[in-house]
Amino acid sequence: MDHVNAIRSILFPGTMPTTLLTQARYWAAAFPLIAQSLVDEMGKKIRLATFNGPTAATDSTTIWITPVALPKNESDTTSFLLYLGMKWGLLHHEIGHVNHTDFTITLSREPLLHHLQQLIEDIRQEAVHCRRSKARRDAIVALGHAMVATGIDQAVSDTDSMQQVFTSYLYSRLRVSISGESAYQSHLDIAEVQLAKHFTQAFRSGLNHLIATSVDLQSTSDAFDLAEDMRALLVDEVKRRQEQQQQPAGSSQPSSSSNAPQTDDQADDQDATDSSSASSSDQGESSESAGQSSQSTSDASGSEGPDATTGPDLQDTLDALKSLLDGKDVGDGSRDERVRQSLQDIAQQLVDEGADLIEANLDAIRGCDLQGPACTAVRSGYTVDLRAALTVVGSLRQRLAPVLQAESRAKVGRSDVGTTISEKHLVSSRLGDSRIFKTVKRAQRIDTAIVLLADTSGSMSGRKMTITDQALFAVASALDGLPSVALAVAAFPGNQLVLPFDQRVRHFESNFALEPWGGTPMADGITMATRLLMRRREPRKLLFVLTDGEPDQAASARSAILATRYYGIESFGIGITSNSVQRLFEQHIVISDVGELPAKLMGMIDKRLRLTAA
Repeated sequence: MDHVNAIRSILFPGTMPTTLLTQARYWAAAFPLIAQSLVDEMGKKIRLATFNGPTAATDSTTIWITPVALPKNESDTTSFLLYLGMKWGLLHHEIGHVNHTDFTITLSREPLLHHLQQLIEDIRQEAVHCRRSKARRDAIVALGHAMVATGIDQAVSDTDSMQQVFTSYLYSRLRVSISGESAYQSHLDIAEVQLAKHFTQAFRSGLNHLIATSVDLQSTSDAFDLAEDMRALLVDEVKRRQEQQQQPAGSSQPSSSSNAPQTDDQADDQDATDSSSASSSDQGESSESAGQSSQSTSDASGSEGPDATTGPDLQDTLDALKSLLDGKDVGDGSRDERVRQSLQDIAQQLVDEGADLIEANLDAIRGCDLQGPACTAVRSGYTVDLRAALTVVGSLRQRLAPVLQAESRAKVGRSDVGTTISEKHLVSSRLGDSRIFKTVKRAQRIDTAIVLLADTSGSMSGRKMTITDQALFAVASALDGLPSVALAVAAFPGNQLVLPFDQRVRHFESNFALEPWGGTPMADGITMATRLLMRRREPRKLLFVLTDGEPDQAASARSAILATRYYGIESFGIGITSNSVQRLFEQHIVISDVGELPAKLMGMIDKRLRLTAA
């Protein structure tokens, strides 16, 4: 399976190719809400913010996220999947940092050590984060596939420097061994061969031993200690090469890192080792230590590979090792900047192909947490005759109640026992199938949560506001107290909660005299309604938006509507004396008087709701 298909199977398992882009758009549109939900689950005072240039994607109190690109063309599906894999994985990567990285420990200023500290800590905290659930691990695995597929993480080649070989081997080995990321296996296989060409077997054995201990890292401090040990290993490699350089010309015997003479026992051990190496070389085989990767065949011979390097080649190796220790061009070791830059590149590519770039109002999302009976955010006091709306309440209740409280469609099956024979299945008895009796199973009534959302922007002044207030009051009064129906009423701009869930309309009647003011941030209003419905346990969720259909940002409003579909929310538009609503909602009506509401409302939702119930 290639990397793109791997991401698709992780993020959208079982989705048909014909609906993949649509489902991916729903998911992407809901991304800010999903991100906020994940932050809420953390139980910490963490805020989301739109990326505007910090050097890190999190600082332990804030997680920065980028705007969302929403493509429209099927040809962009592959790029979009890579984009979503990176976006989803990066979010989990940052949440892992917030939960498991100790930001009070200062990174080293020494370039190589700084690089190693960030590299090891990145992978360590991700591993801890992924232990909590399969969904978290899937996000990190998807990120790995995207990074390899886009070339952010590349395999080394014969022409790459010692520094690149070392970093590639360490990075891919940790990701395969600790995180189980198969996307990096091919990188590891290549890096392993290249490592054997540049580093002595003593160094490789020591490095693999340290990597084996990385699975037990418990903290950021442990990760930083391991980084120190790896740097010390490189220092030992320099000393080993310097000793090798001082050996007499023509000698092929690798020197140990110590100048002390061998004891008789050590000599015997060395003889045994030499004999074993010769035997392995004759048979063309090499052994593999437990928990370590197999070494290349050059390791089995004492006359090949870096252990026997002499003359100018040895000096070049020493220079490369010293350059590696100096940390020249080593980078910071973190994947954050690399992923973020690639996200921006792909997003721009998608925008160039016609995608919308949506920047969510994260402050509005955080403000969608109005709870309880107090509605201090409501701006009411408009002069409107709400009692005039009562003339349609009876008709609305009579029409809405049967639909909202209807049992789902009966499911007809068959059994080998019963009282009613299914005539069309009699022929089955001749084939040995005794299930000829009809069974009818009627499902339980579906509970419904509803949010009525009103546009109270300045453009709704005058008659539009009067109709809107009366329509809200009429529908709320009609649904008030219906068993199995939970209702809330909200308004935008501002997080105005006119009627909280599980409250009676009569206690909040004055709130329905809503005043027009401000702009038309419809996306914020729909997001507020979505957040309210997300928290409800009712299986059916409905959203009715009353508006003149002219949002401040049409693309953002459409994105917010897409997000409702991700959460299984059915959205309906009620245009107030304007048919502009048809450009936003698939299901819509237009009313010019509250008296038109019963017939037109039912004409819009009756068939839709019955299909949902079935």
